[in-house]
Amino acid sequence: MVAVGTDMYMATSNFDSNGEMYDPSRYTVADGTSFATPMIAGAVALVKQQNPSFTPWQLKSAVVNTATQNISEGGYTASAVSTGNGLLNGGNAVQTT
Repeated sequence: MVAVGTDMYMATSNFDSNGEMYDPSRYTVADGTSFATPMIAGAVALVKQQNPSFTPWQLKSAVVNTATQNISEGGYTASAVSTGNGLLNGGNAVQTT
């Protein structure tokens, strides 16, 4: 895991009170890989734009190996089981050579 998949604070609908992601404040908290996947795809696209000759394995490596490791969980450093490779750091991934 290198992208957030739980407890993401995001904009949402405020006009359909029957909608799954409705909130009158126009913000909500949601979970799921369907939110994380586009973030990773976007980061990989930026890395590819900066390094057009990168292979798929190099693209993956750029994103995974630049993930931030300082993630806390309940006030303590989170375990590898909870965080996988860490948290996506798109800026560092793009700078990978």
